[in-house]
Amino acid sequence: MTVHTIPIGDLGKFEKKFAQSLRLEVQSGLRAAAREVKQVLEQRSSRIRDRGIYQKSWKVEAKFTRLDIDNVADHSPYVEGGRRPGARMPPLQPIREWLERHGSDPAGAFIVARAIGLRGIQPRPVLTWAKPQIDKIVMGHVTAAHAKAIFKAGVEIGSNFLRSAIGGIFG
Repeated sequence: MTVHTIPIGDLGKFEKKFAQSLRLEVQSGLRAAAREVKQVLEQRSSRIRDRGIYQKSWKVEAKFTRLDIDNVADHSPYVEGGRRPGARMPPLQPIREWLERHGSDPAGAFIVARAIGLRGIQPRPVLTWAKPQIDKIVMGHVTAAHAKAIFKAGVEIGSNFLRSAIGGIFG
């Protein structure tokens, strides 16, 4: 019977190498998840469209061990959170431009702005609606990254064991 003992000093080196490999794999998985999440958000926000600014303004960044998701469009807080009834009227210029693009008289901008101020706007929380799908995507990529790092560690342990076992037999 052959007994293989791992010296404690080698175990620390292995743990450090494994932690580094795991971190790199998770970062790679998060970058892949970021691309997929951005596509999901663009698809989910495709019905909120005038010029497509909201839909094209999703920023999804993989940073170390987290995913930062934001919509940088100026009007995104009003799309996501809506406007409460009785709030101040919105600016007239964007409403005039919107009316012109849709073939209406831009002089009606005041009436539209006043109605929005009085009635508010219902929220369309795209990010909230997409969260379960985003969580599933991220967890899938992170789980795959963990599995890949563990597999690499297993291969390394196995090859080191074989090297030492063969060295012990033939050495």
